[in-house]
Amino acid sequence: MFRPASNKKNRKNEVKADVTSLYEMYDPDNPYALGRKEYDDRYERLTKNASAWRRIAFLMLALLTVSISVVLWMAQSVKVVPFIVQVDEHGYEIAVQQVAATNAADDRVIMARVADFITNTRSVYNDRTATMSLVVKSYDSVETGSPAQGKLDTYFRENNPLSKNLLVTVTMQSVLRATPESNKLWQAEWYERIYEQGRFTKEHYYKGMYEIEVNTPTSLRDIMKNPLGVFIHDFHITEKLEPNNTHNMEGLK
Repeated sequence: MFRPASNKKNRKNEVKADVTSLYEMYDPDNPYALGRKEYDDRYERLTKNASAWRRIAFLMLALLTVSISVVLWMAQSVKVVPFIVQVDEHGYEIAVQQVAATNAADDRVIMARVADFITNTRSVYNDRTATMSLVVKSYDSVETGSPAQGKLDTYFRENNPLSKNLLVTVTMQSVLRATPESNKLWQAEWYERIYEQGRFTKEHYYKGMYEIEVNTPTSLRDIMKNPLGVFIHDFHITEKLEPNNTHNMEGLK
């Protein structure tokens, strides 16, 4: 049965109890109320201090993140520009000029890379350690995943230089552009002399076509292997039947 009068009386008793508890809590003459208030104030201060330190910690983390970002940006954007200072015999400056950067795609650089690649891949030494060093240098001149890498794998698998008991020397004859319009395709000629047990046995003449790609290295590991970023992308080699009588490297026209 619903009794509204009794419920109203209960609510009055609850309100009265709440007023009594609040009075006891803040009653300055009640030692228990003072102790409770001191206890609450103490933990309230601890909570506020913990919240303040959390905010400070997040602020410091944000400042640290911004500082690291600025330092990284400055490290990537700052560039050192070298200058050449010419002085006379008395030590006085007579000329100051900026050093011009070398173009990685310069024909002389590509000629040297192609000749070095041929020498490293085709030479065989009596010393296994020296021969293995040539093999490693050969792979430093090719792009990872390029057709040149696949052909190099096949060549060394079929002609393992470490299993040969002979000496092969390579002499470059020429390294020239295949087309005058572009420096992407190069033609090279060389001959190889084979020595067995220190005695000359035979001589072979070869001609090769080399496709060049220039990719500037970014990591320290790539810079140490190929600082100018000149890579052999693809190549094709054929043996010549008629030897070339000129055994000197041809200069650039």
